[in-house]
Amino acid sequence: MTSTGQNNPRLHRAYNDYRGVEEGYRSGLERTSALGLVAQGYDFEYEPTSKKARYVQPAENKLYLPDFVLPNGIIVETKGRFTTADRKKQLAIKASCPELDIRFVFNNKDTKISKTSSTTYEMWCNRHGFLCAEAPKKLRNYTEAYERKIRAENKRRKEKKLRLLTDDEMFAMRPTADEVIAFIREHDIWVFPREWLDE
Repeated sequence: MTSTGQNNPRLHRAYNDYRGVEEGYRSGLERTSALGLVAQGYDFEYEPTSKKARYVQPAENKLYLPDFVLPNGIIVETKGRFTTADRKKQLAIKASCPELDIRFVFNNKDTKISKTSSTTYEMWCNRHGFLCAEAPKKLRNYTEAYERKIRAENKRRKEKKLRLLTDDEMFAMRPTADEVIAFIREHDIWVFPREWLDE
């Protein structure tokens, strides 16, 4: 087990910039997962281009770029929403690259795949042979509390016909990478199941 993630300048910049797209992360859950791995002392690669895998969708060649690749080769995809397009893509990847061990971490694995379906994200994973887990609620509640404060402040400003918070002002209201890492360590939170990390 190594801890090079925290010493990587690209990753450190990304941890301190909530706007993940600018620094490489595509969602808050990806950022939080990366911070959790650093806090727990695990190394990882985030969307490593060396791990791209060709997969075939009907009549179309594509490249798959995994979210997180752990040192043991396990690929972890973090999903807040798991859309129909996401599910089709994952089935195509599984069919084209059965050697890949792809697993999912959801904000809520009991979320239904659609408004009209009784199938949850977890049920879909079980049906199609994917392991899945849920992001830790304590960590999610911690980060979401800041988002609720930002929404409340913007709502107050809108009602008083004031300008909304700028990106920089919202960024300043969110916890820093060091604060998130400290919270994860203080509460001994595992962003991914420990058994996945130790396999």
